[in-house]
This record gives sequence, structure tokens and C-alpha cells, in this order.
Amino acid sequence: MTKGKLGRLPANEYMQSADYDNVYVVGDLVWHLEGEKVVPQVVENALQTARTAAGNVIADLEDREKKKHASSLTLFSEESWRKCARS
Repeated sequence: MTKGKLGRLPANEYMQSADYDNVYVVGDLVWHLEGEKVVPQVVENALQTARTAAGNVIADLEDREKKKHASSLTLFSEESWRKCARS
């Protein structure tokens, strides 16, 4: 799989891997932007991405529409994240 920034795995708004639509990425492994902000690696987002992915796996199995992930925590712009990663 393609690795994103800091070894995290890129995911779309449904938490599907950027490489495989039948693979979901959750928790601290997710590299996902909401707008221009990175979803940070905190427990709340780990739980939220897991809920999004689990619901979308079920939606896939039941041939229903998937739901987009909406984080309650987006703390860093991508530029800010890059600066942190460099230090």
C-alpha cells in the first residue's frame, strides 16, 4: 500500500485506502485531510475513523450508501503538520 506522510496510510472520506476500495484504514494509521486540515492522531479520531469504517463495511455488504467521515477534531493545517514532522 502507498504510504503517506509520516508512514500513515492515505484514506478517502469513507476511510477507504487510497489504493484499494475494499480496504479500510482506521486509527493512528489514517492520513486524511478534512478541507486543508489533517485529522490528528488522537484517541477521539481513532474511535471516529473506526466507527466510519465499520459502518461503511456494513454498507458495502448490504449494498447501501456509505457515509463520509466527519471528525470533531482537526487541529493542524497540512503545512503546520509538515513543520512539526521536520522538528
